[in-house]
Amino acid sequence: MAEHRVPAELSTDYGVLFVEAMLNGQRDLSYRLLVDTGATYTAFLPEVIREFQLPALRSTPRIASGAPQATETTLYGLNILWLVLRRSPLQVLESENLEVTDVEWPRSLGVHGLLGMDVLKLSPRVCLNFEDFALEVHTDL
Repeated sequence: MAEHRVPAELSTDYGVLFVEAMLNGQRDLSYRLLVDTGATYTAFLPEVIREFQLPALRSTPRIASGAPQATETTLYGLNILWLVLRRSPLQVLESENLEVTDVEWPRSLGVHGLLGMDVLKLSPRVCLNFEDFALEVHTDL
């Protein structure tokens, strides 16, 4: 089993890790994602979904912690998501026809989306290494 380390940035204010990702094979653009083990789906700001013209696939209930009731959300199709490793794409978490959703939050955070469990579970083992600021991805490659 191989281990790959994806460099991460630690937010000392919030105690969370951020990683960079490239979408649909666009090597010249990277997006900052918050690693969120509580998110079922990977999510992006609406403007990222529009920029890539991601096709709407289906609607599903969105249940947020503390919300009085579920609301509907649209899932969009994303062909490829690569995590950035030493400024070159790492394809170990590549997924075809990944379903992503949109998320709203203040743009001042400088975050383009959430890396959710739908991507993280593609690896047999993922470790959030806060000491070395890395997302460790273990694969069978």
